[in-house]
Amino acid sequence: MVTRVIPDIFVGDVGTHFICEIVNLVNSLPEAPLDISSASEKVVVFIKPDFTEKEFDASFVTDGSDGLLEYVTASHEDGTIDLDVEGNWEYYGWIKYSTGQRRTSTGKFRVYPGRISELPVVEEE
Repeated sequence: MVTRVIPDIFVGDVGTHFICEIVNLVNSLPEAPLDISSASEKVVVFIKPDFTEKEFDASFVTDGSDGLLEYVTASHEDGTIDLDVEGNWEYYGWIKYSTGQRRTSTGKFRVYPGRISELPVVEEE
């Protein structure tokens, strides 16, 4: 799997790109990217530190011929955010197409407490 996440990810980060690669396996070894351009469903799944899962619709990085899926973290209209707790997270991608399903291996990352710039400013008296 291709893992292209920034090294420091914080609670509430928006715009962090998670990229997963689906590959052909030969004798259990990755051989080449799988052309997933015909996928009818594309999903990236995040596994939170408490082992609950959050699924998000993914998109192709290019046209799918390179086997790459991407999800970019966001804040949502209902007030929720994707990266909502600190701790050790995991993620993987999966696709569904006419002849079955495929998934990527699992990547791991850490989410740190909110950024210092997001802390409230306390004025001294």
